Amino acid sequence: MIINAEMSELHGFVRGFDSLDVIEYSATSGASEINAPSPRCDTFGSLYMNFARPNAQLGEILIYLAALFILSDVVRYQVDQWARLLDDHPDEAIVVERFLDLAARKVPNLALSELERDFFEFRVAA
Repeated sequence: MIINAEMSELHGFVRGFDSLDVIEYSATSGASEINAPSPRCDTFGSLYMNFARPNAQLGEILIYLAALFILSDVVRYQVDQWARLLDDHPDEAIVVERFLDLAARKVPNLALSELERDFFEFRVAA
């Protein structure tokens, strides 16, 4: 996969070493950095690599806080619609309950990771 990218993303780099799946590249024509994928955690704590070229990524903690803010706004200020949603769609109520269970445990982990500039692994009990 990496070698296939030599004609696109790595066009400004030359492969200098390739042994036992260890590949070394050196810059040739003004190229200074390689956009490498970074490991991330999904909502269930499993690591995955995002190989898509990132445009602008919002932090995971920001997404969680925005979702919690929107949910709290609906629950507090639109009580009738919220009660009707829960009565008419019990499956969605389970999803919301699962999200709140995850958020209560994951948001502090994300904040700790940001404050300490370190990766604290988040796992959900099986």
